[in-house]
Amino acid sequence: MAERIRITGGSVLNKRLSSPPKESIRPASDLLRQVVFNLLGSQIENAVFYDVFAGVGVVGIEAVSRGADRAIFVELERQYIQLIRKNIEHVGFGAQTAVRTGDAFVWGKHFIPDHGKVIVFLGPPYPLFQSKPNEFAELIGRVQQKLDDDDWLILQFPRRPTPPRCRTPNTGSACVVTARPWIGVWRKNGEPGSPIWTMPDEPESDAAVEIDEADDLETESDEPAHGG
Repeated sequence: MAERIRITGGSVLNKRLSSPPKESIRPASDLLRQVVFNLLGSQIENAVFYDVFAGVGVVGIEAVSRGADRAIFVELERQYIQLIRKNIEHVGFGAQTAVRTGDAFVWGKHFIPDHGKVIVFLGPPYPLFQSKPNEFAELIGRVQQKLDDDDWLILQFPRRPTPPRCRTPNTGSACVVTARPWIGVWRKNGEPGSPIWTMPDEPESDAAVEIDEADDLETESDEPAHGG
């Protein structure tokens, strides 16, 4: 097994989770998760968090640790489903989580969000961006159509492969998720004139630079990176 994964904030801070074999997926790094949850800030509190392409479930588990009411995991591979369930049991979040076994692209066609504040995190294995670009465009569009005001859609994507194009249902205008700096955030009720997709600013701190450089190295690996 690869080195165990660490939760970076919240009620189970520093708790270690089981990770997949090193030759398989690479779960979202500590630093990348810190970027995501720093962007969300207090919005994570009392939210329903969807961890789609969940991998071993680290992003959704950290969401609950940081204050989400509930996390719902969507994952196709049974070996990772077993790891998600093992990790949920390890941190004691069974009552606050649900695991859905299935293809994320099929899930998106039937997605009906829970009531209240919803945050959807899409963290797919990077090779899928090139092998299924049309499916990604459809998945993003369907999720956007179902989200309500103040809901969030967060997309993790590789730096070098061409990112997916999508058409936003609220404006009908096309958007391109640029390949820097690897996290895109979309909200339905963005301020007039603001970008459809918001990206974090260029790195300012040493920590941010470290995140940038680490991700740059990871995307060159043959191992499929994965959000969860």
